[in-house]
Amino acid sequence: NPVMHLVIEDESGVILSPEQIAITIDGQPLAPDKIFIPDSVRKSNILGITLYPELEVGQHDLKVQAKDVNGNLAEKQYDLLVSDEFDVHVFGNYPNPFTDQTIFAYYVSPDVLDEFEIRIYTVSGRLIRVITEDINTINQPHGARASGYNELIWDGTDEEGNEVANGVYFALIRAKYQGEVKETILKVAKLK
Repeated sequence: NPVMHLVIEDESGVILSPEQIAITIDGQPLAPDKIFIPDSVRKSNILGITLYPELEVGQHDLKVQAKDVNGNLAEKQYDLLVSDEFDVHVFGNYPNPFTDQTIFAYYVSPDVLDEFEIRIYTVSGRLIRVITEDINTINQPHGARASGYNELIWDGTDEEGNEVANGVYFALIRAKYQGEVKETILKVAKLK
């Protein structure tokens, strides 16, 4: 039961009428009560739509069709995957290279992790920092282990709080759930 947000944009303007927007999942129209289209928008060239589909575990095909104010039809197709298996999808870190801090973005499914950490290593393999929480996650019920979309910040310092030198570092993102471990390695560059 995800909540999905679509943004439709066109220079000449987007038609707000639900009849001019077609949304299908696996070739079937999404029920009108599962689609929220605002009655009015601030800018006529951008329209935000919220979807509330009910999806079974497996692969799904989402297709969106919309018309601009001139009647031109545009279509976009998306592949969706609903999984009930443990997974941590790491989107990467940004900015990269960074000067003061970098944010690691990741998605956890289906449940709260047992353990989560980001280990920062030098290119020679020396561990300089272990991050398990930050200012944004410290007061959250499950912190950086929460299911769904998460972000964790590295402020460019080592375990003692000293700023690290310019250069390339490796981030080992490690997640554990019910005895299973998933790891991802990212290359991170610091420039001042």
